[in-house]
Amino acid sequence: MNSSSALPSPADWQQPSRLLRHSDEASYWPGPTDLSLAAAYQRQLEVRALRVARGEQPRGFKIGFTNRGIWSRYQVFAPIWGSIYDSTLVFCAGEGTLDLGGRWSRASSPKRSSACARRRLRT
Repeated sequence: MNSSSALPSPADWQQPSRLLRHSDEASYWPGPTDLSLAAAYQRQLEVRALRVARGEQPRGFKIGFTNRGIWSRYQVFAPIWGSIYDSTLVFCAGEGTLDLGGRWSRASSPKRSSACARRRLRT
């Protein structure tokens, strides 16, 4: 395998700037992580600081794993949260559709979603 096709090391792709680039590019995650939940939340705060530094504004939180029935399958034992930013929200009046634009893969099996905000979230 040549160096241009080699996967980055976990030490590289777990860095906040790399995590943000992964999100921006909607690219596949390169592999498993050995981060603890506490370390992952710390990385999330570091990515949040990078987003704020480039002008994005936190607007709320996404809470995942609220269904206790799936916790054992994923070895998750509490809900997990992450920030939502003004750059990741789409507002519409009444009804609308949302183009996921390559953000999801078949492996992630997201539920089809469309959402409308009747009023803007306040920070």
